[in-house]
Amino acid sequence: MSFKDIVGQDKPVSILQNALAKNRLAHAYLFYGHSGVGKVLTALNFAKAVNCLNRPDAGVDCCDECVSCKKIDAGNHMDVSVVKLLKDKSHILIEQIRQLQSQVNLRPYEAKYKVFIIQDAECANDEAQSALLKTLEEPPVKSIIILTTSNPEALLTTIISRCQSAKFYPLNVDSSLDILVKRFALDKDAAFFLAHIAQSGLVDISKYAKPNVLENKNKIIADFNSFLNNPGVELSFLKAQPEEIPWILSVLLWWYRDMLIFKETGKPELLANKDRLKDLSEYSKSLSVLRLGDIISSIMKTSQILSETNVSAKLALTVMATDILS
Repeated sequence: MSFKDIVGQDKPVSILQNALAKNRLAHAYLFYGHSGVGKVLTALNFAKAVNCLNRPDAGVDCCDECVSCKKIDAGNHMDVSVVKLLKDKSHILIEQIRQLQSQVNLRPYEAKYKVFIIQDAECANDEAQSALLKTLEEPPVKSIIILTTSNPEALLTTIISRCQSAKFYPLNVDSSLDILVKRFALDKDAAFFLAHIAQSGLVDISKYAKPNVLENKNKIIADFNSFLNNPGVELSFLKAQPEEIPWILSVLLWWYRDMLIFKETGKPELLANKDRLKDLSEYSKSLSVLRLGDIISSIMKTSQILSETNVSAKLALTVMATDILS
């Protein structure tokens, strides 16, 4: 995959290609925009283009065929590293940034540039951000650091000021649908649902582009409906890992949005949950337009609180569930 295969991000890609054409590479970049719009994919392709063994001096894309390109695609290039949340952790840790610092000033082993991609940089805790700032203040000569984030406001302004920023834009439903069908070979209903989930910007849909995605989302809906019918039952998603919560909230958001859309328009072709048309019709009968609007607002407010504060996820989700129940 190369820059020409990246959908819907012509502007940020053109910024990077212009830098390649003029050989004026920044030491640090900030890619920001909704989750799942291709920030990490673009960062990896930039690393490929920078280090491509077949790219001519004025070239603006990778060949996608040389040893360097293939190693980066396989995730085993010694000079290209991705820093991201460790399993069961809610923050990028100072130890991860220190490991980056130990490598950033070393000469590349086999590439022109070492490239470090910090995925979901907004998740770096205060210590990690302070350490990262020190590295950006003394930029290495043969290393490029790329931060990707869906919430740039959570980063230190001094970090942002030391990066060249590139804004990534939300993909429309048709673009998302095309990617999901072609790249992940999903069936139409699953792809259609995920394409709508992408519009909320809460999750990277590529993580959920799997054959069982509809089964997964229907289990979340079933568990939540069981709670509404019997509040004595503990909500299963209260035990979810932090990284799964945006997905859960997105599923519930579109479940209730579909009810509202169906109630107001009666057009099934507009719904994300095409596999649940009968259920949506039945459930929507018991809720007014005003009540559905309140429920949607509660879910969106909870998502915002969890992304912008350190409040307990279990507490925020419990309050949301209680609010929807009332």
